[in-house]
This record gives sequence, C-alpha cells and structure tokens, in this order.
Amino acid sequence: MPCEIYESLEIRAEIASLIERLHTALQLPYSRAFYPELKLRMSKDIPIGTRAELSHVVEHKHTLARIDPKLPPVLATPWMIGWMEGACYLAQEPYCEDGETTVGTAIHVDHRAPTGIGETVVAEAVLDRIDGRFFIYRVTARNQQQSIGSGTVHRAVVNVKRFLEKIRDT
Repeated sequence: MPCEIYESLEIRAEIASLIERLHTALQLPYSRAFYPELKLRMSKDIPIGTRAELSHVVEHKHTLARIDPKLPPVLATPWMIGWMEGACYLAQEPYCEDGETTVGTAIHVDHRAPTGIGETVVAEAVLDRIDGRFFIYRVTARNQQQSIGSGTVHRAVVNVKRFLEKIRDT
C-alpha cells in the first residue's frame, strides 16, 4: 500500500509537470479548473497582457546621495527596481486566492537614464508570459522626459502561511 501511494503521487507529479510544460509551450494561463482532480496548486486564471502601473515622486531618500553625499542626487537603481516589482505585484494581486501572494524570483533590468529629486517616475508591468510556475512581466520605468529603465521581473505565487513557515524552519 505505501508503494502504491508513492507511485500515485509520483505519477501525479509527472502529470502536473507535463501540464505545466504544455501550458508554457502554448502560452496558456494557468487554471485550477482545467485539472481539479490533480489538486494542482495554481492561481486564478490571469490573462497574458495583464498590466498595472504606479508612480512615485523621487525624494532625497530615493537617491544615490542618500547612500553617500559624494554621489549625485539621482534615483538609485534599487528604488526603480522596487517600484517595477510593485507594479508586478499590483497587476497579479487580484488573481491570487485567499492566503496567496506573489514574490519576486528573478530580475533582469537596465537603468539607462538619471532622474532627479522632484521628478515623477512611472513604473509599469505587463504580463508577458508564463513559464511553468513563474509569471514573467515586461517592466518599464519612465520620467516625464524619457524611458529610464526596462527589463523583466519573474514572480511566483506562494501560499503566505507555508512561505513564512520556511523562514521559521531555518
């Protein structure tokens, strides 16, 4: 009996993996409804092209000069990336089930132009594709004059309770 259960779980995992690969290859959104008997953990359907944006006014605390007064008072790259991730979160949050959220797993971003104190930065995220359990967003940031950064941010849906248990277990 224990071997049968193990084999059943192993087969279920193989089927789930196959389904993930098919969804990725066909660029289909995940859906809990497709295969409920497999008890796959998937967020609600999220359409490719789902988007969100947020804007922030650059303050001194967001600049390189805050890190070291010898540096120029321009937007520091980590802040720009954080705002891009925030836009990704806002885009996907309505599609999470109760007790779920998304977390960043990879960031590939260029920061190409400076932005000074008092300027507004708009960060935008657009769901580009789904790769297995990863949601890949095209991200951009711009100020009033120009694009200042672009790239991709990968996110994954996690169960908050189980995710936080991993911290306690370390």
